[in-house]
Amino acid sequence: MSNVVGARKRERFHKTMKHEFYDIAFRKKIYHSVEQLQLDVDKWLKKYNEYRPHSGSRCYGKTPTQTFHNAKKLAIEAQLENQFESGHNAAETLQQKLYNRTQIILRLKKIYI
Repeated sequence: MSNVVGARKRERFHKTMKHEFYDIAFRKKIYHSVEQLQLDVDKWLKKYNEYRPHSGSRCYGKTPTQTFHNAKKLAIEAQLENQFESGHNAAETLQQKLYNRTQIILRLKKIYI
């Protein structure tokens, strides 16, 4: 199932790139090399990822770069919170893991909403 979702996302990205970059670029400029085209594609991708807000899954009006950095902070916190001292018994460790995961989910909801 995840392959289907991934394929949909890639197809949507290609459609966006076609409409927002290629359709406009090829009307405005004649490219004499792939390198020239690649420079403009790189500029567009930077704008797309760092400056253009997205309404897609997990972005909620933020740029993909902002979303990535927010999630990265939470992932690092989760790794630190999951390091337990060796003296705990199994039930305490499981309870602590569940509590930590709940806290992370609550933080994610605050970021994405």
